[in-house]
Amino acid sequence: MAKIMIEAAINGNSDKARNPHIAYSPEDIANDAIATCRAGAAAVHFHVREPDTGEWVQDVGYYSEVFRRTREQCNPILWPTFPFGDDPVERFAHFLELAKDPATKPDLGWADPGSVNLVSYDAHTKTLSGGNFIYQNSYEANRYFLEQSRACGVRPTLQIFDPSFLRAVLVFLDQGLLTEPLLLKFYFGGPELPFGLPPSLKSLEAYLDMLQGVRCNWFAATLGGDNLPFIPQIISLGGHVRLGLEDHHYAQEGQLTNPQLVERAVATITALGHEVATPDEARTIIGMAPVHTTSIAQIHASSLRAMLVVTGGGTQAIADLLAVPGASRTVLEVLVPYSEAALTAFLGASPRQAVSVETAAALAQAAYKRAAVLHAAEDPLVGLACTATLATDRPKKGAHRAHIGISTATETRVYSCTLTKGARDRQGEERVVSNLLLTVLAQAGGLDVTLDSPLLAGERIEEHNVE
Repeated sequence: MAKIMIEAAINGNSDKARNPHIAYSPEDIANDAIATCRAGAAAVHFHVREPDTGEWVQDVGYYSEVFRRTREQCNPILWPTFPFGDDPVERFAHFLELAKDPATKPDLGWADPGSVNLVSYDAHTKTLSGGNFIYQNSYEANRYFLEQSRACGVRPTLQIFDPSFLRAVLVFLDQGLLTEPLLLKFYFGGPELPFGLPPSLKSLEAYLDMLQGVRCNWFAATLGGDNLPFIPQIISLGGHVRLGLEDHHYAQEGQLTNPQLVERAVATITALGHEVATPDEARTIIGMAPVHTTSIAQIHASSLRAMLVVTGGGTQAIADLLAVPGASRTVLEVLVPYSEAALTAFLGASPRQAVSVETAAALAQAAYKRAAVLHAAEDPLVGLACTATLATDRPKKGAHRAHIGISTATETRVYSCTLTKGARDRQGEERVVSNLLLTVLAQAGGLDVTLDSPLLAGERIEEHNVE
């Protein structure tokens, strides 16, 4: 049984006249990305467009809004498009601008290592559209794209429109501009876009024969045609799935939505006995750093020192902190008083309610006092605590909730969150709580860091100042 990644390209080539579900505005694009991710897509590719007309634009403000809105709710591998043109610097400029801010930095770099005739063909009327268009990407332009992707610290996704593109990839790999495992997208020409190889088992085998001895993760997509029937063949050869309304408009197939397409792909994958990879699992498969690793590295690079106490939830935050090099500079001590007796012993008295604002504050204050004993230097100290009641192996009568307390020399604050019961499994609830705990720790150190804690409709975080 394999973990299969799904990438959704949600809004590129077509328009609302063919499928009204193709998003134009940044808000609509983000909402579609969120819904598509929740349907099972680990990665989302998008274009920004003029909200009223759908015209392609390269507006950094629009891109930023999509990144921020999407990442407030979920954490797919998110990457934007790149415009046509002759100037590689101009084509990559929006990427470099977005990469300056961690909140809008694309998760993947990019290169289309070749040139290809891209025309639309209507088999009913026997007519071509765009017969003079050539999608041009020189070796030197791609060298620039790869160098800039490396400078930004992101792995490039490499789009393969025909075998010459893959030949170029192997040249760049030989030159050291690329490293294994490669991330490849095999694009096959469907009935409406007659380029490259057709979607077939032999076409896949032709590409894979070119990659003997090369470690890679590859996706397959049908541009200008329905990719859903191709999924079993893709998976049978060890591949992953790309689809979406950019690749095919589905105007004659019921004007499907991106989430519906992903749901159908998920159904096929699971029916074949495999599992669909989550965004975090996809990051691991591809060889990307988990979404929180960079943020934790920033915490460890700060002068902050912390004593942590967690009970009932938040333990994943401890594992995350200790998994990133430099933890000994941040973490003074960790305590997990899970039993009632252990909690009472640490606090010096039995709390009226184990999971409450008051108990979170008391735990944080006790943790701060312990930190002051363990570390006498003048570094900033915090006591960080979490008390939670989350999903378990039996039904719970009360709400699933968490309270995170943080105490310093001058103040104590508590952040509370009630989670929608039954909407997530234990792992999902743990991830939300742990990311909130890590965010509170980072911000206590003066860092502009917010780890994704995707909240559902009706959920919110409340802040309490404790005297």
